[in-house]
Amino acid sequence: MEKSTAWDRTIRVSRAAEVQELVAHVPLFGSIRPESLERILEQTNARLVEDASRQFISRQGQEVTDVSIIMEGWVMRYDLLADGRRQILEFDTSGDTVVLFGSSATHHQYFVQAITPVRRWMLDAKSFAAAARKEPELHRRLTLLAFAALSEREDVVTDLGRRSATERIARLILRLLARMDRAGSSKGHRYDFPFKQSHIADATGLTAVHVNRTLMSFRKSNAVHIDNGVLTVGDINVLLLLAEMTMAEFRALKRKSPA
Repeated sequence: MEKSTAWDRTIRVSRAAEVQELVAHVPLFGSIRPESLERILEQTNARLVEDASRQFISRQGQEVTDVSIIMEGWVMRYDLLADGRRQILEFDTSGDTVVLFGSSATHHQYFVQAITPVRRWMLDAKSFAAAARKEPELHRRLTLLAFAALSEREDVVTDLGRRSATERIARLILRLLARMDRAGSSKGHRYDFPFKQSHIADATGLTAVHVNRTLMSFRKSNAVHIDNGVLTVGDINVLLLLAEMTMAEFRALKRKSPA
C-alpha cells in the first residue's frame, strides 16, 4: 500500500460564505436554517482543511474524533486484510459525509484515504452528535442518509455475491456517475474519472487483469471509454444493459438525497 506525506491546511473564509456553500452543496444541510447551521459549526469547532492525494483521513483502529464532509475531491473507505488485500467499501465525493455512521464508535473500523486532493470540513464528532440531538431537522436528515447508505450497501452485497464481473463493473461505474451528477461535476457525457483499475478491482472483488479485459469490452460495445483520467459515456443504454439496470433505477440513484 502506497503511503503519502500527511498534511492539511486550514482554509480561512467568511462564516456567511461557509454556511451558504454548505446549504447549497451538502444534502445533509439542505434544509437547515442558516442561523442553526452557523451555530452547529461553532459548537463543533468546524474548520475547512485541504488534504493531499493519497493522504489518510483516518486509519483503522484510530480513535474517532471527527466527522468529515467532502466539498471537493474523492476519498475511499476500505478494509485491509492481514496479507495486504484491500476491499474498497465506498467512494465519496463532493457533498458526501464521511465517517458519519461510525462516529458513535470509539475507534475507526476502516481506513479512509484521499484518492485526489480533497477539500473537506472537519467537525468534532461528539459535539456533532450532541448538535444532532438538539436539531430535529438535522436528526431527520441524518436518519434518511443512514437508510440510503444501508440500501446502497445491500445492493453492493448482491453485486459481489451474485452478479457477473461485467454487471459488477457496469453498476459501479453507474453509481459513480450518479454521484458525480448529484455533485454537479459532470460535463455532458464526460466525467473526470480519477480511479485506477486497481480501485475498480478492489471495489468489485476482481483482479486488475479481469477489470482491464472488461473495460476493453465496454469500449468495443461503445458503452464507456476511459482515457487519461476521463470517462466518456458512449451509449448509456448499452451501459445500463450491461449492468442489468433500468433507466428509472439510474435516475433514482441520481436523486438519492434526504428530502
